[in-house]
Amino acid sequence: MKPEASTGVSLYDEQTVLLDDGPKSVAYFCKTITTKVNRKIINELKEVAGKFRGRDVRLCLHHGPQAPLHEMIVLGRASKYYRAHKHAKKEESFHMLEGRMGVVCFTDEGKVLDSCVLESEEDFIYRMSANTYHMVIPLTEVVIYKESKLGPFIPNANDSVYPAWAPEDSSPEVKRYLQELIEGLNGKSK
Repeated sequence: MKPEASTGVSLYDEQTVLLDDGPKSVAYFCKTITTKVNRKIINELKEVAGKFRGRDVRLCLHHGPQAPLHEMIVLGRASKYYRAHKHAKKEESFHMLEGRMGVVCFTDEGKVLDSCVLESEEDFIYRMSANTYHMVIPLTEVVIYKESKLGPFIPNANDSVYPAWAPEDSSPEVKRYLQELIEGLNGKSK
C-alpha cells in the first residue's frame, strides 16, 4: 500500500491511520507520506486513551514496525510503572509536549547516572546514547511526549534488555523503588 500524500491525520479516520491494539500499548500508525502533529491530534489522543482503560496510546509517525526511524507521540500515565531497560544498538530521545515526566539513566549496576524532569516550558528534550539503562516516570496524571529511536522493532529479538536490579512489573518492590527515584527527582524540579 502506497502512503497518501496528506498531512491531515485523524485517529478516527482509517484512511489516515492503522490501529494496532497490541498487548502493551495501543498504536496508531500513520498511512500518510507527510504528517503534521497539532493540538487537534493531541486532543484525539486523549479522547481515544479513555477508551483503552489505562493503557498507553501512541501515534506512530512512521508507517510500521519495520521503519528505519521510529517517531511516536506517546500518551503515558502516572499510574503505570515503566521498568528500566536499554536498547543495545539504539539511541533514544524524548521531547516533552504536555505534563511533567522524570527520566532516569542508570549504570549497568543500577546506580543513578543522570536524571531530569522534563516539562514543555523549560527542560523539554532529553537524549541518551545506545546501551544506556533508562526509565521514564510520569509525574502528572497524563504525560504526552515524542519518543524517537531507530527501528525496526522486532518482537522477541531482545530489542529491550531489562536488568535484574529493576523490579519486574508485578513485584511488591515497585512502589518503594519508584518513591525513591521520585524523591531523587524532586530536587531537580522547579
